[in-house]
Amino acid sequence: MGDHSAEPAPGLWEYALAAADELVLWHLGTAAARQDRADEVQEHHAPVVVLLAAALHDRALAADLAGTDLDRVELAAAYQVLEAHAVPAVEAAPAAPGLGGEQREQLLAERETPAFEVVRTAALRVLAGHLADGGPLLADRAGALAAEGRARRLRQLEHRGASGGI
Repeated sequence: MGDHSAEPAPGLWEYALAAADELVLWHLGTAAARQDRADEVQEHHAPVVVLLAAALHDRALAADLAGTDLDRVELAAAYQVLEAHAVPAVEAAPAAPGLGGEQREQLLAERETPAFEVVRTAALRVLAGHLADGGPLLADRAGALAAEGRARRLRQLEHRGASGGI
């Protein structure tokens, strides 16, 4: 794990949170095609995002990355954080209220419980899907994340059109 004594670069947590959310949304949007279960990820979406963000943030700090350089984080390294150091990564995450702070507190309150393990297992499943589908860096997922984002927006538009919302 990285040295967390240094003040993180401005915005690094926000980038990690946004990237984690995109990773989760890709997983949810492509789970059926990949024949993967997504129920636990869907049910615990927000805590899974914060746990993933904590792992990405941890690895970014360890690699001395700042801001958008977060895309150079190795997904396998984030996976290893979740396997071996999930709680310390969550403890070190600078999640403020409205930016994952509530979920961070929930995760810390549930550490060493089956509830935490459900969220950790779901987060590991998300990263495993990305590692199986693409390259080793977060940046390698950009095309897949963008494609799923476009597909998600189209599904939302179709849903609105079918319900008379457009």
